Amino acid sequence: MVQAIARRTRQLPNLSLTPHDQPTLNLSSYAMTAGGWINLTLSVGFVTVLFTYCLYRVLKGPGARHEHNLAHVEPLGETEAESR
Repeated sequence: MVQAIARRTRQLPNLSLTPHDQPTLNLSSYAMTAGGWINLTLSVGFVTVLFTYCLYRVLKGPGARHEHNLAHVEPLGETEAESR
């Protein structure tokens, strides 16, 4: 068993690299395809438009537009309270 391990360790490459032996990263082989650019543009554009719309809605406030009266509650009179 020790001999099998020794044979395997002899097959390992020399991993001590000097700075001149370091592999370089060729970025030209990682260029984006047209589909990648379309996906990137649509997704970033959608998030930007959604953020701008939400920011506009928050900063604008409700204004003079009051379409519903859900928060408006009339107090009960004494006669109505006793009947309930």
